[in-house]
Amino acid sequence: MFRFAQDEDKRRSIAGGPYFVYGRPLLFKTMPDCFKFKEDDISLTPVSATLPSFPLECWHSNALGKIGSRLGTPIDMDSLTMKMERVSYARILVEVDASMLLVNQVDIILPNGVMRK
Repeated sequence: MFRFAQDEDKRRSIAGGPYFVYGRPLLFKTMPDCFKFKEDDISLTPVSATLPSFPLECWHSNALGKIGSRLGTPIDMDSLTMKMERVSYARILVEVDASMLLVNQVDIILPNGVMRK
């Protein structure tokens, strides 16, 4: 468990991953005040979703949030995606239920009407 002095530090740490410790993923999750561990808390986990060759005309938080909603609960975008400093792919952080089958692709319809996976 970590406590951050500034919310911005927490946001940057969560969005900056993925992180690994001894080759295993280190997962961050924001806990509510006065939380109590339950079995549900263990199965919900943040995952970085990578969207390769994501069209630039769709590169905004609204579109990325809708795609994230198809994968789980959108949490954030990494800083390179927000600033469009790496355009080969977009990356968003979503909370998924690890006890369920993970979604590995979604169908989207581009503004020109073309469907992509």
